[in-house]
Amino acid sequence: MGEAARIRIGQDDIEGALDRAILEAGGDLRGALRAMALRQIDLEHRLATTVSAGYVRRGPAVG
Repeated sequence: MGEAARIRIGQDDIEGALDRAILEAGGDLRGALRAMALRQIDLEHRLATTVSAGYVRRGPAVG
């Protein structure tokens, strides 16, 4: 992925996401980490099933 296509996430965004996860887990850090890890796995699965098999095999169409 090219540098221009990357999403820029600021430190405040990360801190806010962590604070929300900990709050939603009732202050349980392990629970917050588990929830965030499960969400990441879910997002990766959705992305993998969204990209067509043809695109994965041949790459993007040129022309």
